[in-house]
Amino acid sequence: MSPLISIVGCATDARQAELNLVHPDRARQAAEEMGRALAQAGCRILVYSSSPDFIEFDVVRGFMSAAGGRTDSVQVRYPLSCSLDPFPNQEQNEALFDWHPDRSNDWEVAFYRSLEEVDGMLLIGGGSSTLISGLVAMGHRIPIVALAAFGGAAAKAWEALSVERDLATGQDILLMARPKWTSDSAKELVAALLGQRARLQEEKKMLRLEELRKSGVLRRHAILAILLFVVALVAVPVAWGDFVRYRWLLFLLFFSPMLGGVSGATIRMVFDCRQKATPLAPHSALITGALGLIAGGVSGLLFISAQLSALPAGTDEVVARLQEAQASRLVPFAVSIGFIAGLTLDMVFRKLTGIDVVHSEVVEVKQG
Repeated sequence: MSPLISIVGCATDARQAELNLVHPDRARQAAEEMGRALAQAGCRILVYSSSPDFIEFDVVRGFMSAAGGRTDSVQVRYPLSCSLDPFPNQEQNEALFDWHPDRSNDWEVAFYRSLEEVDGMLLIGGGSSTLISGLVAMGHRIPIVALAAFGGAAAKAWEALSVERDLATGQDILLMARPKWTSDSAKELVAALLGQRARLQEEKKMLRLEELRKSGVLRRHAILAILLFVVALVAVPVAWGDFVRYRWLLFLLFFSPMLGGVSGATIRMVFDCRQKATPLAPHSALITGALGLIAGGVSGLLFISAQLSALPAGTDEVVARLQEAQASRLVPFAVSIGFIAGLTLDMVFRKLTGIDVVHSEVVEVKQG
């Protein structure tokens, strides 16, 4: 899902003195360019009013100019009892809007409820509500860009930003207060906002990994992988020890790579977590084990079938002994192939899905 960015602020000439705004006309132009940059970056925006008095009006206008036929990318939150004026060019871009009426009659309730779902916030100008929104966002570690250069409550929110506490870097904070707005400012600010979001996601992943380490889940998965691998390896001395007949050797041949596949997939999951890759999800162990079993089973089946098909057919004792000897020597290879297939199951499935098993070419009959 594309990042959802909340748009908050006000920058009108009529309220310039009241809100302590600096160049409100430039602020509105900057808002339009921010909307365009957000659309180009693949973001969605969350707005609360279509009135020209608020900054959403200009952000939506810029967003529309670069939306390129996208749908449901401008989410509108509003009390059901309130009537909204049309946004600029709304009729020509109706598919772009995603309407979310709120049951409450209070605008503040609809607004603050929405903050639980946003991935970032843009503040421009504004008054007390803008300042409170910025402080709430900081308290909930929501990525934030507050354009301090245009004054208003956004400047006060900017003053509260801290490198030690918040997601913004020192460079991000300086960028928000740059006095001169350039043609690249909007893109740089959107990149800073998405950079904060990436850092937040990394923080959450590291927290999840730390919880996994403390809970002992990784240890249990590692033990399971070891046990499955040992069970798969037991098939090797059993097959080589001349303890079983040919039909049981075939069972070991086809069963051992499946165990190896589950073992490889499970230990790969543990390895990824140790390397700070994707954390384990509650259902990931079962799903990964199933994928490893299938990857190991299919890989082992392809290998074993090719090897056994090369043996001569027959029922005499010499051929039977040859078949048993060949099958027993293939068991360690089957275990290895199954384990590697589970360890690299993403590559195995990509390879399998790329195989064309149906050939539609016309078969030419040679004339003798």
